Amino acid sequence: MSDQAETEQSATPENAPLLGSSSTPADEHATDDQNAIPGNTDVEADARVVSRPEGRPKDIFIGTWLSLVLSAVGLAGFIAAFAFLGKLTISESPNLGWWTQYSAPWFTVMSVVALTFAIFNLRLLYRKNKPMWLGPNLFVDMAIPLILVSHTKGSPAGDWAYCSPHYPKRPPSNPYEPACLDNAVTVNVLLGIAFGSTFLLAFVHLYLAIKRWIEVFRARRREGNGITRFGIPSGQLSFKFTIKFLDQDGLRAREDASRAQE
Repeated sequence: MSDQAETEQSATPENAPLLGSSSTPADEHATDDQNAIPGNTDVEADARVVSRPEGRPKDIFIGTWLSLVLSAVGLAGFIAAFAFLGKLTISESPNLGWWTQYSAPWFTVMSVVALTFAIFNLRLLYRKNKPMWLGPNLFVDMAIPLILVSHTKGSPAGDWAYCSPHYPKRPPSNPYEPACLDNAVTVNVLLGIAFGSTFLLAFVHLYLAIKRWIEVFRARRREGNGITRFGIPSGQLSFKFTIKFLDQDGLRAREDASRAQE
């Protein structure tokens, strides 16, 4: 009997699992997950959040579209007004006020600049979810309001074109010509649309400038872990104080001695 038991033990394979340590592959994965470091899941979640692409800035996107529409309407109004005036004869053409002649070129140029920047910004916003470089955008957003507001003075609304027999810079128009009066109304409507829509660009670009500055400070705060950091040059600052104590009694004694010698 003992010989039979020994033969059965020797017939057992050496790599057979013991009863107390038997486990399945699923259990091994479960134990691996349990023994995993708890912080790894948070790191992976943070990595997924960081790698997610940022969305399109909504406020800047809407402001850029407003700039595009207003600048296009303003530019079309100026082109239509001056094209209409170019087809009229001298007697039928109304005169333009001095303020209109002075401000219209500036407003037209600002419309072209705003339209150009709006097109490029929208193209990048649709492709890469971000506008053009910050420097040129901030310069344009601050320059357009200053130029438009500084050139918006000197003429009441609706008085851009009129018929007057006394006009110093060109042959006088005929105020008694019915066609001149009608054409003056048409020109005033076109110029009113052009000046009005272009003037609204000042508020739109002022809004865009504020939003861009806010985005700059937010980016600085994110880089500084919630605290805006400003660079301060490194160096060493030292102060030196010299304090002298005077012996009043000794000073008086020396003064008396000097007087006695005299």
